[in-house]
Amino acid sequence: MKTFSVLLGKELRELLNPQLLLPFVSVMVVFMFIGKAIRSERQRTAGPERVIVIDEDKSAISARMGQRLAEAGLDVAESHGSLDTVLEDARKLNYNWVVLVPSGFGASVAGAEQAKLSVYGIFRGASITQSFKALGISRAIEGLNAELLNARLSLAYPDKDTAFLRRPLERADYVVFKGRVAAGSAEALAQAVMGQTVIIPMVLIMVIIYASQMIAASVGQEKENKTLETLLTTPVSRV
Repeated sequence: MKTFSVLLGKELRELLNPQLLLPFVSVMVVFMFIGKAIRSERQRTAGPERVIVIDEDKSAISARMGQRLAEAGLDVAESHGSLDTVLEDARKLNYNWVVLVPSGFGASVAGAEQAKLSVYGIFRGASITQSFKALGISRAIEGLNAELLNARLSLAYPDKDTAFLRRPLERADYVVFKGRVAAGSAEALAQAVMGQTVIIPMVLIMVIIYASQMIAASVGQEKENKTLETLLTTPVSRV
């Protein structure tokens, strides 16, 4: 038992040296800072995206824009101040977006003219979570665009389906291969074939590379540890 404790102490002294402990501690510290940064970023971006709406038009269509933003899951607040003041307040109060609906917005839409909507993003640094949340603004605007388009088409063609008017062409794809016709897209089939012709050689190359590495590593370790010479000196058969 004493011999074992001596050998154990010797091995521990050889293993627990500054050259081994310093990289281990450094990795722990780095991951600790990374985890802290991720937690702080998650807390900062938690909750719905906050938007301030400046409605200078005061029309039913401009009010619908605010409703669309709320339906997209955004925290909407209205303001009646000047643009510069609202932008400064948004920066201080941690609002991420300011949407300005100018005067004449509703009249332009009602007169079948293109209306302009100004969106100001308060940039505070790169954030993946904030980038994904910014999609709510785009979804709200595109939703209002689709709603206004359907309303305009319904007025112009009251007896027609608006879905048909927005997409009058329907495409049917077929693939002909060796005299046989099948429903499907030629592009999708070409992509599938291309994927197989690329993936299979890549897998084979990776298998060959890994096998070569294992063989080279085994030969190198045997040369270093002399395991084959030790095995050959033992009283066992070659088999």
